[in-house]
Amino acid sequence: MLPSRSRAYALAFASAIALSSSLPGSATAQSREITAYVSALDARGAILDALAPADVVVREDGVAREVLRVTPATDPLQVVLLVDNSAATRDMMADIRRALPTFFTALGDSTEVTLVTIADRPTVAVAATTSRAALQRGVERLFPQPSAGSYVMDAIVETSRDLEKRGATRPVIVVVTTDGVEFSNVQADAAIDAMISAGAALHVVIVNTSAASAMATDEGRQRAMLYDRGVRATGGQRLDLLTSQSFEKTLQTLATELTRQFKVVYARPVSLIPPERVTIGAARDAITVRGIRAPLPRTR
Repeated sequence: MLPSRSRAYALAFASAIALSSSLPGSATAQSREITAYVSALDARGAILDALAPADVVVREDGVAREVLRVTPATDPLQVVLLVDNSAATRDMMADIRRALPTFFTALGDSTEVTLVTIADRPTVAVAATTSRAALQRGVERLFPQPSAGSYVMDAIVETSRDLEKRGATRPVIVVVTTDGVEFSNVQADAAIDAMISAGAALHVVIVNTSAASAMATDEGRQRAMLYDRGVRATGGQRLDLLTSQSFEKTLQTLATELTRQFKVVYARPVSLIPPERVTIGAARDAITVRGIRAPLPRTR
């Protein structure tokens, strides 16, 4: 047993620790900092050059969190480009091949890009690289596959798992596609969960041909749900085009938005149970803020 004086010191030390942990702003305050990456646009859709913490609203399971700071996002992007090379893109492939190098240039030399085709099965055409020459060679090998359907849902799940496995810190999935026949057996919810777990934002650039066959199957309906709910859940967007000639300008605009995002840091109370849903939006009607929570550090 400790001497009486030692016991008194021990009790006083324990009391001091308990008191300090209850004080706001103390080093042992029960909260942690979480990062999100967001895009911010004005009422006309122009990209904002500045964003303040008061402009951003972050909610976890409906509970508002304190936004601590907002700074320009300088962390490197990891972009996975899913290119539809199914039979439905036969008349569009020349425009797709023309648009992709412009997209790569607008992303900047430091952005890591993976090129994946989705006809017949997801296939890595160019592994993750910053080499624009390697990506250009991959683009030159893109051709539509006769009689092939698309597997975009499978590709999204596989891509998300790979991004999470290799610890991508600012991942983005971009789908360049049309509304052809889908053959994936994945459900929309599973694909959305995979992207959220990886912290990957989904952007879909699609030429609509009003193909009735696209919605005639359960696979097509699941894909439509993914394009609707998935982009909103991950802070991305669906960009609908009338013609494949618009791919180049639309992808260039998307790349500019991605390279001018903001890094948002907010406070989350320490809890053993992570939130099921994180939503990010604007605090005022004059602007649009959309984004996704960054991947959480992996525990070993």
